[in-house]
Amino acid sequence: MLDTNVFFSEGLRSLILHLFEFNGTYYPHWSDHVLGEWRATHRNKSGNTKGKNADILTKNQKEIWPDAYLKISDKSSETTLWDQADSKIAQSAIQGKCEWIITYNIKDFPNSKLRKYGLRPIHPEKLLLDFLEKEETMALLHTFVQARFNSKMELFLTYLKKIALNKFAAAIERRL
Repeated sequence: MLDTNVFFSEGLRSLILHLFEFNGTYYPHWSDHVLGEWRATHRNKSGNTKGKNADILTKNQKEIWPDAYLKISDKSSETTLWDQADSKIAQSAIQGKCEWIITYNIKDFPNSKLRKYGLRPIHPEKLLLDFLEKEETMALLHTFVQARFNSKMELFLTYLKKIALNKFAAAIERRL
């Protein structure tokens, strides 16, 4: 389950989805709440033009990952322990039988509350470092850098550091 804060970074979102797509082991999930929150924030920060782009991107995400959408069927007293936004994310992840909530806000999703659902929070950097242990990941990263960063690994590494993924950037540098 991707938290909204992972959706904010187009590059990070694209990287995770790229790795999920070609790895084949994992399938991403998000809820209408996550996309709605992302769209609303995108509009507030960017104005109407970017808001239209957000709507187009949302439509594209639904077409590419049709089974990624998790809808909350009912309110559970278990998830009222979180704030409203986190509660919706947790409830979607629980109902979708997700393994993780990929989030920068680990503290908002305590293991003690999620463990009984077989769910745990994971920081995007930890997820990416785990992917890096797989043999094919460097080749997938090279194709991603070629498509998104004009084949310039240095630009990609700088970007990773800018979004606070320093350990991941350093691990890639050691493998080059």
